[in-house]
Amino acid sequence: MRERMRKVSSQTSLPDELARLYNHLKSCKQCGAAFKAVDASELCYAGRWHTLKAAHGYASLFRLRRKVHSRPGGCVYACPDLTKHGEAYVLTAPALIVTGVQETLL
Repeated sequence: MRERMRKVSSQTSLPDELARLYNHLKSCKQCGAAFKAVDASELCYAGRWHTLKAAHGYASLFRLRRKVHSRPGGCVYACPDLTKHGEAYVLTAPALIVTGVQETLL
């Protein structure tokens, strides 16, 4: 399971994919028009690719979070209160598995 988690975490992260999608939507006239019209069929090939990559990144993150939460050892997040970072962070924050506890710094 750790190898799978390493593989998923080494892939391009969901926030990076979302940023690429956003940048593409802003720079591509065809995709910008499709976005304003809420018509996915009008997206260019690259726009569709970025959309699928972002959806795949979210699905991978969601599967990983489900596995982490089902483990008896528990999980933690980088911030104890995810709601302070907005609704989007609650959905995209990666869950971390506790492998050890260090009592002191250095």
